[in-house]
Amino acid sequence: MGNWENFQRYVKLLDLNKNSYERNFYQAILDIKNSRYSDAQKHIDKAREVLDPKITSLLGESYNRAYLLIQEMQNLKELEEIMKYNQSDDSYRRRHLSSIWAKRLEYQPTQDLEQWQKSLNIRNLVIDKSEDIDYYLKFSKLA
Repeated sequence: MGNWENFQRYVKLLDLNKNSYERNFYQAILDIKNSRYSDAQKHIDKAREVLDPKITSLLGESYNRAYLLIQEMQNLKELEEIMKYNQSDDSYRRRHLSSIWAKRLEYQPTQDLEQWQKSLNIRNLVIDKSEDIDYYLKFSKLA
């Protein structure tokens, strides 16, 4: 929503013991927003460490049980791609990453509105809503 001060306060209030994944994920977003890419990568790595054993355990039961966590892993990957996007001056590379994100969203189940919103919000770190208007319109029709 663009209110980064409130977002930062929210992240600081998250209990690292109870909400380790969320705290690291959202801190990585703040680090990316402030161009602290090495700090962001550390938080992404910590978030992965939290998810990895959970995904492994749930995949043993069924893919459906692990689906949400797999989506979270995808979000972490997109944060890394956003860092690459921000650090690159190569317009071809930037267009390529944008294309990858668009294709991913095309294949994301439309009934998963929460994940659609999260994906769009993550991409909003580098792509303005006006540039991604087709996906926001499609999202609003789904919601």
